[in-house]
Amino acid sequence: MNKNQIIIIITIIIIIGVTSISILRNSSKEKFELRIISNQGENVDLMVEIADDSEELQQGLMHRETLGVYEGMLFVFQTSDYHSFWMENTPIPLSIAFINSNKTIVDIQDMEAYSREVHLPQSPCLYALEVNQGFFENHGIMIGDNVILPSQA
Repeated sequence: MNKNQIIIIITIIIIIGVTSISILRNSSKEKFELRIISNQGENVDLMVEIADDSEELQQGLMHRETLGVYEGMLFVFQTSDYHSFWMENTPIPLSIAFINSNKTIVDIQDMEAYSREVHLPQSPCLYALEVNQGFFENHGIMIGDNVILPSQA
């Protein structure tokens, strides 16, 4: 084997290792069931990771390459406020639902991958739910719909 072949093999091994660690880290995070009840009476169930400490709230879904169709991340804040979000270092486009203390969706916005645009809710929220872009629209979920949060939230 020549030097170039060895470098290529080592590079491939490193890429596989880093990818495996990332996948294991993301898949090992515990998921909890969340239900959205639309005003039409439809139930939509999701499995969500919960971000409720400072590090998790800042990290969010950054650097994630994939997100399952019925998966998301629920952000749980200490106080109801105009919490802001952006998509720097987030390679997948997302939709976000801002949820107030009554567990009612008060705003829904689409967020583009890698964007530095700041997204703020129309009114204070205590929770935010990120899912794949278009999920809310595709499932008829709208402002005013209610959310049943996991007991861990």
